[in-house]
Amino acid sequence: MGFDFGSLGPPEGQTQYLPIQSISYEFGSKFMSGYFVQEAATCFVALMIIEKSDPEAESTATATRVRLALNPGQIAGVDSEEGHSVNLTCGMDATTLLVDVGARDKLVALQALALPDEQFTGGTSGSDE
Repeated sequence: MGFDFGSLGPPEGQTQYLPIQSISYEFGSKFMSGYFVQEAATCFVALMIIEKSDPEAESTATATRVRLALNPGQIAGVDSEEGHSVNLTCGMDATTLLVDVGARDKLVALQALALPDEQFTGGTSGSDE
């Protein structure tokens, strides 16, 4: 039996989720469903990711479970082969999870902007010369 994807998040843009609120998205050929919980000021995210299939057809596809621990401000990205992506950002005090959906290039650029400056400079603050 195939999978019924039910109520999905918006095809593009950002949505804010509260702990244990259902998160469901289609991106490219993939379907993702999950939730997050707040513990010790950290977003613990649990996701199931599977190939989309016809809900009326028999499916042999199996889902992959992904577990993430994100500190506030940290971003994790999930990409499809077709160039569609989902970014998951742990909100302030880990009380919310922000989910961005869109083109891979755009979301990778947003993720890079969230990195600390030392990620781009190799951790050095100046020249040795």
